[in-house]
Amino acid sequence: MKQLIFISVFALVIVSCGKGIDTLKGKDNEFKVMDTANVDKIFLANKGNQSVVLTREGRKWMVNGEFEARGDMISNLLYSVRNVVVKQLVPKTAMDQTMKLLAVAATKVEIYVKGKLTKVYYVGGPTQDHFGTFMVMQDSETPYICYVPGHRGYISNFYTPLVDEWRSRQVFNYQLNEIASVKTEFYGAPQYSWEIINLDNKNFKLRSVATKNFVEPFDTGAVKNVLKEFKALGFEAFVTISSTRLDSVKAKYALYKISVTNREGKVRTLDLFQIPMQPGVYTMDGKEAKVDVDKMYGIVDGKTTTICQYYTYDPVVVPINYFLGQKPIDDGYPGR
Repeated sequence: MKQLIFISVFALVIVSCGKGIDTLKGKDNEFKVMDTANVDKIFLANKGNQSVVLTREGRKWMVNGEFEARGDMISNLLYSVRNVVVKQLVPKTAMDQTMKLLAVAATKVEIYVKGKLTKVYYVGGPTQDHFGTFMVMQDSETPYICYVPGHRGYISNFYTPLVDEWRSRQVFNYQLNEIASVKTEFYGAPQYSWEIINLDNKNFKLRSVATKNFVEPFDTGAVKNVLKEFKALGFEAFVTISSTRLDSVKAKYALYKISVTNREGKVRTLDLFQIPMQPGVYTMDGKEAKVDVDKMYGIVDGKTTTICQYYTYDPVVVPINYFLGQKPIDDGYPGR
């Protein structure tokens, strides 16, 4: 008799669990897209008229067809698209309120596979413990709490519709064989300026920008070391400054201009400027700090203003003397 009761209870548990699992199946919670290798477009938008279109173009992803996308952001998004699962249903007592929040403060997600719209859902904010994210399929009234196994925290930020968050922070991303020439100009100290011409990845020419003459002999190893730095040179953040301040910075605080020409003849430029500090800022040794000693303004291709670090660019803004085995003259140039 006891054995019969045990079997009956066990069967009841199985039935109950089966019903529970079934309630989490169906099109309302099929958020996953397993075939991320063939996902070629993702559209993200919120109610604040902020939106972004991410498209796969060859081996790269582009932002709104104009800017290269950040690799880490794309990887996180695709990982979430492929692995997101339902943690639980939103409790009935909270469903109405959750749907209202999703209606006004969620990101719409459209996922395309081989050009075909495959999935549409909405991603809301985090749960109170920040270990789940509210999500709902399009045309559904059933919201779920979702998560990505192995990821600690919510996933709303993987689906941000803010364009600048998706834009790559890379300025120069060239392998040695992709570089035709590199030119670094020192504003206010043209005697330090130089241009390297890459003949065949083994042989190079070094030219003084000031005299326009080729210089030799020079250290080929030093040339290669500098050129190899251009495989990953970027910036810290985008920044918006007023036209008045920008004009002042350009007139008084110019440091360097770096230009890279690739094998197809396309030129990428970065102008670097000191960042003037407000009066009353002091260094650790008690001296007034007139400029930021860690960061610079960087203007990419003459139009995008960014914040760059000296630490990143010090290896490529060496004076021409570096290639000649000479020490530069200590003339107080601020960029040295």
